[in-house]
Amino acid sequence: MPHERIRMPATMESFDPVRRFVLARTPTRVHKKVDLVLEELLLNVIHYAYAPSRTDCRSGRRGAWLDSARMDAAECPDLQKRDDQWLEVELEFLASEGAGNPGTAGEFLLRIRDWGQPFDPVQRARPDTSCSLEKRTLGGLGILLVRKMADSVNYRRDEDQNVVDVRFIMGSD
Repeated sequence: MPHERIRMPATMESFDPVRRFVLARTPTRVHKKVDLVLEELLLNVIHYAYAPSRTDCRSGRRGAWLDSARMDAAECPDLQKRDDQWLEVELEFLASEGAGNPGTAGEFLLRIRDWGQPFDPVQRARPDTSCSLEKRTLGGLGILLVRKMADSVNYRRDEDQNVVDVRFIMGSD
């Protein structure tokens, strides 16, 4: 089955080229779903996969996954991306009738890989959407959106890599 990938630095400058790469190869009728999923997962990698936690920033140690509010470079100079921080997006068409032919039935897998700190977004607790915005804790809404848009979402740690597989099934209209 057709299989393509792109690897780029985990920086905001990579977001648009990766997005264009994916959308040019996926059926147009699922572009909205794919675009939302891609944006959520890529921005999480770009902002958090290689970032130290607030505690680590203050102590000067690199490490722990940033799991709370975002920090910027003014708060922590270590947030500057290094040249060994990558993200990879892979597309695999699993049904030949959908392979790269926009508007046809088929199934494809969007795989996002990074070499950052271990983090399983699928196991993250679902956010409580029943309480007011003021009482909600930060985080979790993005992966909830990803779960709603995709047919399946799976995570695995493969040696030193975080791998998120997102499956989309396109039925014939």
